[in-house]
Amino acid sequence: MAQRERQGLLLCLLSAAGFGAMAILAKDAYAAGVGVVTLLALRFTLATALLWAVAVARGAARLPRRTLLVALGLGAAGYSAQAGAFFGALERIDASLASLLLYAYPALVFIGALVLGRERRSTRKLAALGLALLGAALVLAGAGAGSPDPLGVALALLAAVAYTAYILTADTTVRGADPFAVAAGVTTGAAATLLVVALCSGSLDLASQSWADDSLVA
Repeated sequence: MAQRERQGLLLCLLSAAGFGAMAILAKDAYAAGVGVVTLLALRFTLATALLWAVAVARGAARLPRRTLLVALGLGAAGYSAQAGAFFGALERIDASLASLLLYAYPALVFIGALVLGRERRSTRKLAALGLALLGAALVLAGAGAGSPDPLGVALALLAAVAYTAYILTADTTVRGADPFAVAAGVTTGAAATLLVVALCSGSLDLASQSWADDSLVA
């Protein structure tokens, strides 16, 4: 059990590093002329192909019908909303601030788990929660001197709330299923939502002049 906990901690740290790098790369994509909806549609479409390939290679591509439908729903509603809010925030505020605000979600998950009776109160956990909330408050207070965009801050916090709802829902509905297959289902749902939004809004642009120019230079 101790080894599995260490592995889980390592995976959490890798996930955190990925989230941090994602914000920086998104800023680079915006600078190259890629729009939010186009970037997200490409992100989830490519992720869907990769994750299903991994799931097939693991021999775990078949999910129970209910689990698959839940995963698709989580992606179509929860994860697409979280990603849309976070990437929208990145258009308005610094990547560092957006990422720090997004990471209010662990504290929100703990609060939600307490309310739902999935976690037990303890002095250690409550102290950690207090420190996490204090940290979020200090981030906002420190950023206040630079007058960050209010809508950008609101979108980053909305992303944290959406991710909290996503985690609390996934915690009980897809537990025990192959993580790669579930992730593939989630990205499939998110990709479908974002492609529909992109096509309906006319915002899908795969031939951005700035993007093309940068690609040629590279």
